[in-house]
Amino acid sequence: MTDDLELSRELTTIVRATAGVHDVYTTGGLLSVAARAATGAGGEQTRVRVGHDTVSVSISVASGFTAPETLRAVTAAIADHLAAVGGPARRISVTASRVE
Repeated sequence: MTDDLELSRELTTIVRATAGVHDVYTTGGLLSVAARAATGAGGEQTRVRVGHDTVSVSISVASGFTAPETLRAVTAAIADHLAAVGGPARRISVTASRVE
């Protein structure tokens, strides 16, 4: 679990720094989000959900950027980081929940 939290922190930082990203939202079902909040697991720094075989994140897109280009950039940034750190292959899911 600690490795997943550390990876989530790293990916959250990377996603926030990606051009076109306005904000990163907590990802996961209601129970997952509530459990992380109750245990204090990560908070602001762990907005990217890291599962056994998946990575998922929800973002808002900054004005002046298109959602498709921003989603591709975030997916590429996550894939590049996962390749750099090794570990198991993961399916990447990036959704845009808002366009600012």
